[in-house]
Amino acid sequence: MIKPKAKTKRISSRVHISLVLAVILVFSLFFGSALSVSAATGDFRDVVCQCTTDVAGTANRLNNVTLAAQAVNGYVVQPGAEFSFNRVVGQRTEAKGYKPAPAFSDGKVIEAIGGGVCQVSSTIYASIKDYGFKITERWVHSLPVTYLPPGYDATVNYGSADFRFVNNRAYPIRIDAVVKNRVLTVKIMGTIPGKEPEKPPVVDLTVPCDPTAATVLVNGEQVAFDAYTIGGNNYFKLRDIAFVLAGTEKQFEVGYDTQTYAVLLMSGLPYTPVGGEMAGQGTAKRALPSNDKILLDGEKTDITAYKINNNNYFKLRDLGAALHFGVDWDATDWTILIDTSKDYTPEGLDGYLSDLDLSGLDLSGLDLTDPDLAGVDPSDLVLDVDLSGTGEI
Repeated sequence: MIKPKAKTKRISSRVHISLVLAVILVFSLFFGSALSVSAATGDFRDVVCQCTTDVAGTANRLNNVTLAAQAVNGYVVQPGAEFSFNRVVGQRTEAKGYKPAPAFSDGKVIEAIGGGVCQVSSTIYASIKDYGFKITERWVHSLPVTYLPPGYDATVNYGSADFRFVNNRAYPIRIDAVVKNRVLTVKIMGTIPGKEPEKPPVVDLTVPCDPTAATVLVNGEQVAFDAYTIGGNNYFKLRDIAFVLAGTEKQFEVGYDTQTYAVLLMSGLPYTPVGGEMAGQGTAKRALPSNDKILLDGEKTDITAYKINNNNYFKLRDLGAALHFGVDWDATDWTILIDTSKDYTPEGLDGYLSDLDLSGLDLSGLDLTDPDLAGVDPSDLVLDVDLSGTGEI
């Protein structure tokens, strides 16, 4: 009888120990988890830095950007720890909900599962670029992106190209990434020791633009444009100008090459409306310099352009010079004049030439028997006048 009694004691002791361990385990799991969550999501009071970018493109691309943003949203990087985009987001697969969308590969645009997620890595990079974080891996796209200026992008490709940085602050940071109304906002949150809450630094890569206050006349008729003033110059939506000039001698067609991110201008062709032309006058907005290439009749041309609400707005005088229509300014009536019957004249030069007195010019030395001038109508001769030294024009 002694042995069974001793055995019963050992069993009860084991049960007692097991119950204690179970209680400790449950306590640690419940309260320890709560404490770790509190530490991870606690008082991230200050916005250390932030950046916003517009999410353009297809519904699939928007889906991919949103999924990647959700994957990094709320991620905490402890002091001295390294953030890896590929490690946090993981492989972009159809099983995770990622869809085919345009992506860059060796200077070409292809369809790839997860196309567009680079906008999330790039926006994170753009937000921290100028704030002293240690960048340990960053790759540049093989083509310019449209949502950030050059030098602010960070491409990723699972298994070959990552974006990584080290939190070299003395406090943990949290990455907040949210997509709303096709705008991606990334905020780097933290509680800066010994500092009172203050207005956070913002990486703002845009410029202010206000609706153009001037009246616009096209061939003498008043037309209401959705136009903006940026840096003292007027910028018009490209498709609005094409729409209004359709049917005139200066008409042109507009296209867009999604493979090369190029705006295509084709002079002399009738414009094909796509909807949304001549929308109502907008309110003050922010404009981002456009990185799109601009091709006029197949040749690259330099025209200053900005993105406003994902539409290209071109400097009016640059358009006039490229497409050969007249652009003038009537300061008395505060009116912009667009004239398709005239060629473009550089700003300020038309008025000077109209006042230039050439009545005393001696053409007696012009030899019209010169073989180089044979068959030339004198009225077709172009007068090359040296205006150097005449003062500011």
